[in-house]
Amino acid sequence: KTERFAAQQISYAEAQQTQAAEDEDFEAADRLASDIERHTLEKNKQTAIVKSIAESISQIEKQRDAACKAVVACFSDVNSKLKELQADVDDREKQDGVLNQFANTSKRLSSETERLSNDLKHIERDESVLADEQKELESQITEQTKEFEEKRVEASEKLEVVNQEIEE
Repeated sequence: KTERFAAQQISYAEAQQTQAAEDEDFEAADRLASDIERHTLEKNKQTAIVKSIAESISQIEKQRDAACKAVVACFSDVNSKLKELQADVDDREKQDGVLNQFANTSKRLSSETERLSNDLKHIERDESVLADEQKELESQITEQTKEFEEKRVEASEKLEVVNQEIEE
């Protein structure tokens, strides 16, 4: 949205510069050239910010997807191991090894579940931080382009008045 606004500002300033050059008002054309350069720099800066945010979001989404796949694989593994354990318990009649094996599997599952839970919390935190950064950047962009928007509205109003005068 702000990129589009900057492009409109550039286009509008270029049209004014062309008109000033045709009217042989070279001072105004020079002033407009600096405005065009400033708008172009702002547009490029905002494009870079948007690209950076998009890349960060994409990377976090990939990390989230990978973590989700790992969780699913872990739970699938846990499910199959629990089925195997159940079969072993049913096949063996009160052997001491069954209780030890169950305790070890339970500890492994518990630690793996805790690790996956921690990984998920980290990913969610990173995603939240990125969302906050994105909101902050959008707020900064809006604040930085506020002056341009006001100038554009003012110029549009002046253009409308001129167009109405021409029509009369």
